[in-house]
Amino acid sequence: MSGLLFRASLSAARRSVRCCSQSASSSMLHKSNSEFHRLGEPIVLSKQPREVRVSFVGLNGRVYVDIRRYIVPEGETEPHPSGKGIFLNLEQWEKIKEQTDDIDKLLQKAVDPTYQP
Repeated sequence: MSGLLFRASLSAARRSVRCCSQSASSSMLHKSNSEFHRLGEPIVLSKQPREVRVSFVGLNGRVYVDIRRYIVPEGETEPHPSGKGIFLNLEQWEKIKEQTDDIDKLLQKAVDPTYQP
């Protein structure tokens, strides 16, 4: 996803969290006294059987990035989120984005030990 498109998605997600009413809707899940809901459609990075999705989540008026593996339980057709994933606040997400060049270099070195940046 391009940086501009991603920033536009985050802006829309932030607006959605601010404008969201306290009333329950079919797209909203509740855990204890917390307001938890998905913002928009997830981005599917890989397909079944081990699907990976990136989605925006609104929780207590804040926006998070949820990167999670989804599985299709035996006998079912719809994927369900697994416990394997990471839930990042926007500050953590920005920090990862700032470090992508360093991460790419480390990955390249791990794949090819002769790699010289």
